[in-house]
Formats: sequence, structure tokens, C-alpha cells
Amino acid sequence: MKQLIIWLKKHWLLIAISIFAISRVYIFLNPPAYVRYFEEYANIWYYGWPPYLKHWFEYPPATIPFISGPLLLDLHGVGKYRLNFRVMILCFDALLFGLILRVLSKLKFPPLTRLVNVLFYVLLTVKAKDFMYENLDLLFAITLFVPAVAGLLTEKGKSWIQWMMYWLGTGVKLVNVPLGLAYLLDNTRSWKQKILIVLVTGALIWALPIAIFRSSLSVILVYHKDRTLQVESFPSLLVRGVNLFTKSETIYFSQYKSFDLKGPISKVILPISTVALLLGMLILIIYILRNRDQADQPVFLMKTTLLFIFIYFITNKVFSTPYHLWYLPLLTVYPYKNNKERAFFFSVATIFLAVATSPIPSIEVFKGFFLDSFLPILTGVPAIILLLWGTIQLKTKTKEVAHY
Repeated sequence: MKQLIIWLKKHWLLIAISIFAISRVYIFLNPPAYVRYFEEYANIWYYGWPPYLKHWFEYPPATIPFISGPLLLDLHGVGKYRLNFRVMILCFDALLFGLILRVLSKLKFPPLTRLVNVLFYVLLTVKAKDFMYENLDLLFAITLFVPAVAGLLTEKGKSWIQWMMYWLGTGVKLVNVPLGLAYLLDNTRSWKQKILIVLVTGALIWALPIAIFRSSLSVILVYHKDRTLQVESFPSLLVRGVNLFTKSETIYFSQYKSFDLKGPISKVILPISTVALLLGMLILIIYILRNRDQADQPVFLMKTTLLFIFIYFITNKVFSTPYHLWYLPLLTVYPYKNNKERAFFFSVATIFLAVATSPIPSIEVFKGFFLDSFLPILTGVPAIILLLWGTIQLKTKTKEVAHY
């Protein structure tokens, strides 16, 4: 056993890269049943219905080249759309994994801890294989991860990297807007320099789309304003829990290409979730302002980003299974104060993701209660609460986090 431990410590990096490579071959060669809607969007635009102007497109404009690019290659004889799209996301995946290894190295984790963390990340992403390469959430995960750990990746140009990735994130999902305050309070540059960086990087991502689409970009906001409770969201889980007894709610496939809830309880919960989301983000902003002296510290930015993610999860009316990719990289690299804290986050995240990505049989456990109806509620509700609660408890100051 001692010899094995010594060997693992010595060769942890080779083992980590090998495990990652094998897992990605498995994921790539075992795709899920094809969901065509990104390819359909690309074809709609190419053949004359531009996004926002004619096509009711729900995502911000930075997604357009990533959705259209695979089609352009296809039309020029390079691969097929789905293959091209999956290869593109595989490249993002490899980049993110390399960044994770870099951060683990910079934080000076012991070799066995690095290997355990990598195994956690690889195993959970393998469990999530059916949505790993089918959407742009892995790209959005990078735009959350990189600004938080930029200070560990480079000393020169940190602010430029932070803001470029921040604006790219807003151009992919838009929801990360509140995190900009944390990057703005970084005291390593003068306000004149910071404003210049913010404007230049923002213009690189947003100037062209604004010039082309102008007010039509408001389609994004209108699209999501009118959405109802999506069945996987935290507010919906609460409604579904009540519905086990009331039988008053209906699950239906909506025009938003998702399964949503309709009924008297969800109608009451929907506006409450909107107010809760706004209140949650306000609390996050207050937290950032109260700890502005730590705004240039990667550990603080990691915690702040995790807080944002889990507040968003617990209050937003929409939750899609690929959102699990947002928090995994940060949980993987966070310098927990001890192994007990690490085990808490790893175990809760594993249960949360495993149930969300597993087919659950419709077995009647007791009269009127079926396993596929209440297991997601039984695991999802406490998982999101525990992840948020645990993140609030995380320490960020140098003396309070683990020394590696």
C-alpha cells in the first residue's frame, strides 16, 4: 500500500491526464439521441431568417458564431454539423481541464488531493455525458471559472482576461451580470485603467451585435420574461412536492422547448421566485461590497461565483440539467479548510447531479407516490439548499483556508 501511495503521488499528473483522456473518448463515442435545435437555428439563420430580427432567438448574441460555425464548416465539406459542434465543445472541455490542473498546481495541493479532485471532476462529468457536448454550458462554465481564478493563472493582463471572459459570459447567458461588481472592485489598478479595460473588452463582445440588431436584442428579455416554472427548477420542485398531495398541477411541453408547470400553485410561486431572484442578487451585491478588500483574491472570487450560481439555482424559475457544469470546476479547485469540508461538497454535488442525470423508474413506493415523482424532490431541494449553505460557510481569508 505504501508503495502504491508513493507511486500515485509521483505520477498523479500522468494518471489525471490519462483518466481524463479515456473518459472523453468514452463521452465522445457515446453521444445521446440527437437534439437538433442548435442545428435548426443555424439553418434558419443561414437560409434567411436572422436571429432577433425575424427568428425568436432566446440566447445572447455571442452564441451565434458558436452555433453557426459548425454549419459553415459542414457546408464547406468539413465534417457534419453535430460532429463539428461536439469537437468544438470537446476543445473547450480540454481547455477547462488544463486550467483546472493549472489552478490545482498553483494552490499547491498535495499530489493525492489533486488526484482525488480530478477524479471527482472526471467521474461527475462522465455521469453528465449526455449533455456535456450538446450545448454551450461548458463554454459558460469557462467564463465563470476563468475570471475567478485569473490571478492564479497569470500576473500580467489579469484584468483584461477577467473582463474579456466576463463580457463573453454575458454574451452567452447574460445572467452573470452581477459578478462584474466583484471584478470592478479589484484594487490592483486605478479607476481610469479599470474603466478603459471594461469599455474596450465590452465593446469587443457587444459593439457589433448592438450595431447589427439594435433594439431587437430585447427579444432575449421578452422571451424569458414570459416563461413559466420549468419542472427542474427549485421553485418547481417545491410546487411538485405540494402537488404530490394536491394533484392540482399539470406538466406540459411548452413553446420554450422545456417541460413547465401549469396550475394554481405554480401561478402563485412564479412571481415569488422572481422577487426572490432579485433579492438574492441584491444580497450578493451587498456581500461583495462588504468584502471589497478581498476583491483581488482568487479564493474570494471563487466563493462569490459559487454564491452567485447557487443563489441563481435556488431562486430562478428555469433550471436546465446542463447548469450542473457551471459549479463543478469551482468545487474541484476550491481550497477547502479540511477534507471534511471537501467531502461535504463532493458528496452533495454527486447526489445532486447523479439523480438529475439518471433514469428513475416509475415504481409505486406507497399508495399514490411514485419513485420518479418524489425522488428528484427528495434529493434536489436539500441538495441546492445544502450547497448554498455550505458555500456561505466557506472561508476566504488566507489564515482561514487550507495551507497547501
